[in-house]
Amino acid sequence: MISVNLRGRANPSAIEGKNKMPITDKPNRTREKDFYLPILRAIHELGGIAHLDDVLARVESSMGHRLTEWDREPIPTRISEPR
Repeated sequence: MISVNLRGRANPSAIEGKNKMPITDKPNRTREKDFYLPILRAIHELGGIAHLDDVLARVESSMGHRLTEWDREPIPTRISEPR
């Protein structure tokens, strides 16, 4: 189990607007930077501490329309988890 605790350490609105122009190193991949704000928002909404699965579910909910097929592919080291 992985949990994330950012109580008192991050404010999602502090980085808002930094991810406006999608530039990717692969044409079918969402930039890593584009995930920062949705991840921070999810952790914030979950009270500053959350299990990885809960954070991923919120990120999927908020970004699902932007995720590409490549983003949804499992990574080689964690076959059961999407990138």
